[in-house]
Amino acid sequence: QNHWRKTPEFQYLVIKEVPDSASRVMMLRAGDVDIIGLPLASLPEVQKAGFKILTSKGHPWWFVFGGLYLPTRDTFKPDLPWVGNPSDPASLDRALKVRKAINLAIDRQTVLATVLRGQGSLEVLPWYRPDMPGWDPKWKPYPYDPEQAKKLLAEAGYPKGFSIGIRLYTMPGREEFPDVGEAIGMYLKQIGLDVKLVPQDYNNVFRPEFSARKVYDLAPYAYSLDEAVAGWNRSGRIASIMPFLMENAWLDDKIAKAGAELDTAKRAQMQTEIGQWLIDNYWTIPIATKDFTFAANPKKVKDWKLPPLMTYSTGWEYAEHAQ
Repeated sequence: QNHWRKTPEFQYLVIKEVPDSASRVMMLRAGDVDIIGLPLASLPEVQKAGFKILTSKGHPWWFVFGGLYLPTRDTFKPDLPWVGNPSDPASLDRALKVRKAINLAIDRQTVLATVLRGQGSLEVLPWYRPDMPGWDPKWKPYPYDPEQAKKLLAEAGYPKGFSIGIRLYTMPGREEFPDVGEAIGMYLKQIGLDVKLVPQDYNNVFRPEFSARKVYDLAPYAYSLDEAVAGWNRSGRIASIMPFLMENAWLDDKIAKAGAELDTAKRAQMQTEIGQWLIDNYWTIPIATKDFTFAANPKKVKDWKLPPLMTYSTGWEYAEHAQ
């Protein structure tokens, strides 16, 4: 009673950890649970069975360019087409063209409409959103332009493409990561790249390799809708490696200074500067902000609208009783 945010309409809450998505759907159909995180592949089946579909604003999804590490690391590989040699401006320019080409090769609107079944919106930048300080309304999602992508690859010295890997793994609430990765791989093949899909486990394989800075493929990631710099500080992510899974000395310096800035207007200006740099350098591969999608027993749950910035793991008091 008298919760500081909202008094819950449900007196008791039991949370069951069920990693397997098919098992969650079976439990919902059997009446063993009243709300589940819904994999999009099960959306038609669950809708047809008469369950209520609930959505709330979710996390930005993007892919990272593995290998963008600090040049001082032993694992740094400047020969990767999208990385470049910091001591050679021409090499860095070629790498920029490659990153831009990869971004222009992807039809994000189609990925959102088909793979993600329209459950979300196009993403411009990881960690940034239109209602946060520092957002620039001129920012737009990268366009889909495969012909320009091919031209950029040729200008960068890769008229016949090159080999590139895409890591495929799932994370809680992100069962569609592999499907999105396969779609990206299809688009990259169409501009001449030799794509190798690499299925693996996130915790046991990807995370240890990433911690050792030994990931040299594209890889999916998703994180909070929190305000960029403030969110990084609260999470202890005060360097570029944690927000973006890549490293850059310029970014490290700007993020640290913005995190120490107490003046909100100045910090917002710094966030704009960081965001513009990320866009201009094609530092990430933004895809979409995917909605949190749930299925609920309509006899028990009327709705569940999460406030902005709140995740499904902390906002249970906002679930509305059907009675």
